[in-house]
Amino acid sequence: MKKTTAILCIMALVLTACGGQNGTGADKETKAAVQETKAAEQETGEAAAAQNTEAAGQEDTNASQGIVPKDVVIYGGTTGGSWNLFTTVAGNFLPEEIPGIRTTVSPGAALSNLQGVQDGTITLAISKLPTTVDGYNAVPPFAEPLNKVVNMGYLYTEHYHILVNKDSDIYSVADLKGKNVTTFAKGNTAELICSDILSVYGLTYDDLGAINFSSLSDMGEQFKDGLTDCLMFASATPVSTVLDIVTARDIRLIELTDEDFKALKEISPAYIENVIPAGTYNGVEEEVRCLGTMQHLIVSSDLDEGFVYDMTKAIVEHLDDIGDTHAVYAELTPEMMAQDLGIPMHPGAEKYYREIGAMK
Repeated sequence: MKKTTAILCIMALVLTACGGQNGTGADKETKAAVQETKAAEQETGEAAAAQNTEAAGQEDTNASQGIVPKDVVIYGGTTGGSWNLFTTVAGNFLPEEIPGIRTTVSPGAALSNLQGVQDGTITLAISKLPTTVDGYNAVPPFAEPLNKVVNMGYLYTEHYHILVNKDSDIYSVADLKGKNVTTFAKGNTAELICSDILSVYGLTYDDLGAINFSSLSDMGEQFKDGLTDCLMFASATPVSTVLDIVTARDIRLIELTDEDFKALKEISPAYIENVIPAGTYNGVEEEVRCLGTMQHLIVSSDLDEGFVYDMTKAIVEHLDDIGDTHAVYAELTPEMMAQDLGIPMHPGAEKYYREIGAMK
């Protein structure tokens, strides 16, 4: 069988060769068709190669520009809080200002927001500056430096409250020894600050009568019911929970001293001095010096410069809408947002702030 096939192939080759020598019109047409086919194949190959080269170049361009997400994931804070109000309104206007994107807004907290931006699962979030600085420096609970988290803009400064009953014998942090203290959930920035403030006086949670971790709303009920002696938390003023407390109880806010601020600055350069204005709460007629913590927007350094530029522009152009959501945003300006917080600013945000003259 193999021999027969071989013979047939040889005969076909001989006939083809003879036909070529005879030079019939059919043979000429066949040769022309073959040549056209080869030319078409060559042209197609060259076009494909050019297309592949162009695609490769496009991929390189995209890689150099950074990530441009279609699904923009935004994390704020607890529902109804100032962070959540900001992210909710931003989630509404960003798709209107940046065509082709979809937004998802979720509650969050400084620690988880930072980690999500670092991991690339969160596009835009709010954080507390002391926690961001801790992330940069790999201060526990951060095991490794958060080297992809960058600033996008300052928002406002919170006031750290140390609240006790007016008729209590607690006049300073030192007096909290043996007392029951309530703060935010373990790992929350406000809880970490609570631990730092106690440490300035040589105290730990073991030195307290009890340490309770709770939400702000539950704190108010615990305090009114006499289940805790002191509340320690950070929030923008006035705090609705405290406004509710003072309808039932007289309060005192514990003031920090120069020595306290000096010691706290050594713990974290992001800690600043702040003041709760006199009259903010009924019965507190004098201003109270307290710890301040800046709140700011964070994004990943992996994001495209143009995309972050567009987000920053959209937020600045909607500051009036943002200011309507909460009093802490009412006075926010582009110049305030552009201020140096001691951590890198995303190039896209910086470009926009410089363009409008908010950053020199």
